[in-house]
Amino acid sequence: MTKLLFYCKRTQPDIQTVVAFLRTIVQNSGTDDYKKLTRTTRYLRATSGLEITLEADNPARINWWVGASFALHPNIQSHTGVVMTFGGGDFYESSTKKKLNTKRSTEAELVPVNNALPQVSSTTQFLNTAF
Repeated sequence: MTKLLFYCKRTQPDIQTVVAFLRTIVQNSGTDDYKKLTRTTRYLRATSGLEITLEADNPARINWWVGASFALHPNIQSHTGVVMTFGGGDFYESSTKKKLNTKRSTEAELVPVNNALPQVSSTTQFLNTAF
């Protein structure tokens, strides 16, 4: 698991969601979780020669995507993902299990938006002063 965390943070940010999910079920893993781990390992071997591309098509235009999966974890907690780009490639990514349980899937989508707003605001403010 430690090696997957290293790959996730340093070289392969595209596996962040899978690693975050597998990390939460290490204690009570089953055959389905083992299949997810082997599929991730096969993916890493198949894509080892690919390069990470970061491009800024328009630095003045920041694209943010925020999403959630409702009640994905066994304790009815949802999973959240946040991505920021300037064009090609992700400059900021986050994939976490939410600490707050929600009653509906609509609420599960609104909570990560609220949680991502400080990051969006501080990044926008930083870029406005830097350029």
